[in-house]
Amino acid sequence: MEWMLGGDKEFGKFRVNAFVGGNKMDHDYETIQANGTSFNVPFFTSVNNAVTRNFGYGYSKNGVNSLFGSAELSYNNYLFITATARNDWFSVLNPENNSKLYPSIGGSFVFTDAFKGLPEFLSYGKLRAAWGQVATANLGAYSGRVTYGLSGVSHLGLAMAGFSGGDNIPNPNISPALSTEIEFGTDLRFFQGRLGLNSHTMIRKQPMTFCQLRFPGLPDSLRHQSISANFQTKVLSC
Repeated sequence: MEWMLGGDKEFGKFRVNAFVGGNKMDHDYETIQANGTSFNVPFFTSVNNAVTRNFGYGYSKNGVNSLFGSAELSYNNYLFITATARNDWFSVLNPENNSKLYPSIGGSFVFTDAFKGLPEFLSYGKLRAAWGQVATANLGAYSGRVTYGLSGVSHLGLAMAGFSGGDNIPNPNISPALSTEIEFGTDLRFFQGRLGLNSHTMIRKQPMTFCQLRFPGLPDSLRHQSISANFQTKVLSC
């Protein structure tokens, strides 16, 4: 679900285009499993024909709520500056740490429209540059909490439960990962557009990311062998 509200206005040689909006995104996952071993009737491939049968069911739901905005200022249709801001709230994270605001800014300059007297073979030329950040939270729906599930083993006729999060210690203090991108580029066209050259350079840095830190040497009898946490990539390479 998404909504947007914007406007466009000219002031002489200047033009402003801006909008604000919001987005609500939900992901629902449902799994049903059925398997068995050995067959009562040979070559009759049916779960109901299995000697031992196992059934499983799984369900998870996560979502992201967002507010965003953008504003572009242009001058005489050859100089453009665009700034954006976005705030995401990730449901998979602790509400105390699940919000992240990240901006971007970019500009472009069509120098063939700004300057006269350039060579005739150059029909179009543009320079562009941008800087921006993006936040993510690529984690499971319940990875920050201790969860339980039926183990498939019974005792005295009753189903037994146990930890269902694997060997990773849930960490409720994880915050969204953040990456930064810097981009430079040119767009050149020659001979009335018959020949073109487009160059593009991107530098990506990820100052904050997720890593799974394992504890070597722990006995297998211990339930948890690792923990997920935020790390500065300059300090630790994942």
